Amino acid sequence: MIFMMAFVCPQPIIRLLWIGESHLWILFVVTWLLLFIVTHLSKWKIGKMFKDPFDSKGGRIFHILFLIVIIILPFIMIFTSQEGTTITDQYIEFMAMGAVAYIISLFCLFMLPAFLIKPEEMDSL
Repeated sequence: MIFMMAFVCPQPIIRLLWIGESHLWILFVVTWLLLFIVTHLSKWKIGKMFKDPFDSKGGRIFHILFLIVIIILPFIMIFTSQEGTTITDQYIEFMAMGAVAYIISLFCLFMLPAFLIKPEEMDSL
């Protein structure tokens, strides 16, 4: 269910960028895929961070870094390019909703690998 939320939420903004003939949709898809790959490769670290969030300095730094990347990156991609500002002017309400949905998608994608760890394995972390 979380994967479906992570998969469906970015579709409005990607669809708007695709319809607007912008190439920014490629950046959004690549960012989503990279986050998917990185979080699944570090699933044990993320699981440990959810179990003991402030146990290590690395856990705190990782959470803060990912939080900054997840929240700021979509807005930088939209508002710094000429194509993004043109499309934003045309579809301002839809782009705002799409950006929020994209951020929700990235949060779900970040949490997903921690839920794939079995409870018995989580106790051993």
